[in-house]
Amino acid sequence: MRTCSRVRMRHPLLVVCGFAVAPFLAGCGESPGLSRTCSGIAIDAASLVLLSTFQVSGLGRIDADGCLTEVPDIALGTDPALAGGRNDVFVVARDDQLVHEVHADSLSFGRTFVPYEDAELDETHVLACNQAVKGTNPQDADIDADGRLWVTRWDKPTVAIVESDGSFSGKVDLSMFADADGLPEASAVRIVGDRAYVTIERIDRCGGYEPSGPGIIVEIDVATRQVVKSIELGGANPFGRMTAAPWDASGSTIAVALPGRFLEIDDGDAAAMVDLKGGNVVGFGRETELGGSVTEVVLAAPDEAYMIVSNTDNPDINATHVVRIDPQTGQVASTLIDSRGSDMPDGGFCHMGLAVVGERILVGSRPPCETGVVVFERQTGQQLGVIRPSNLPPIALQAVP
Repeated sequence: MRTCSRVRMRHPLLVVCGFAVAPFLAGCGESPGLSRTCSGIAIDAASLVLLSTFQVSGLGRIDADGCLTEVPDIALGTDPALAGGRNDVFVVARDDQLVHEVHADSLSFGRTFVPYEDAELDETHVLACNQAVKGTNPQDADIDADGRLWVTRWDKPTVAIVESDGSFSGKVDLSMFADADGLPEASAVRIVGDRAYVTIERIDRCGGYEPSGPGIIVEIDVATRQVVKSIELGGANPFGRMTAAPWDASGSTIAVALPGRFLEIDDGDAAAMVDLKGGNVVGFGRETELGGSVTEVVLAAPDEAYMIVSNTDNPDINATHVVRIDPQTGQVASTLIDSRGSDMPDGGFCHMGLAVVGERILVGSRPPCETGVVVFERQTGQQLGVIRPSNLPPIALQAVP
């Protein structure tokens, strides 16, 4: 249930006594369900956690002292995702087709963006195989220097642009990158300087939802809203967000997962490190060696990255494990955690959410494995402990800007 205008809204659980609440704010009643638990595990800097059962969702913040504050039961639909660049955080409520600005300090929402024109919700795109596609299905969002929000939409051949006041500003046509189904499947977006970079998955919906060729990153001039060039990746299906390299202050160096077909071992790179400005691509990892498809990847140093790998041996389970890998050589250095163990030989799809926070690696873990954010020391790979939420399991992590 929401109380909202078309452009802006706040969830009623987050507004008490006229301002956004957190359990440590004085002079106001505590919103039902707010919780704060402390683990005693220091993590160097604060991190946001998106929590969800894919029916009920919430937000959390892990502070540097290891204490987790949670705001559960937020109206984010059944398919929420964290989004944003270096200075801003958003939650994309995909099935609600909305993008919410997040205030990390109070775990409250600011503006809510509507990334479509009214007429677009009624438009139906009929594929060559007579499959009907309706709606927008927003995937990711980032904000440019003028405060405009750029939003990728999986079910439209365009990227949407929304002004800072919430008014719809326009679209950038990406249909020239579509495959046979007529949709390019734009996934992630990242703003670097005067350019917007968008990943193109090229999933053939008429061909069993398999990738139809190598993944692409499209470069768009923010001022003119014209496509400048495209960067071909060495693997297929650039999945999830583009994650920034912590050593590159410009924000131009990113990593992206390239899972290809999730249920099969594919040729090509399992992930890539990309210099967006220069267009250079360094692919790394092979699914044959990893044992599956990469669902998330983060960079820690030029020779240090971490991956969540979904195992393909049993497609009904897709057991996950997390590895450290050298992007320069493709050599797997170690396995941090594996859902397959003596107590659960088949494992499970347990690991969602991955972040580098200073000298710590954070990994989200959910049922059938232990629920919480597992903390590792970068230098040794040693597990330091688990930060356990009180209400919902984690599905995404991001260091607080």
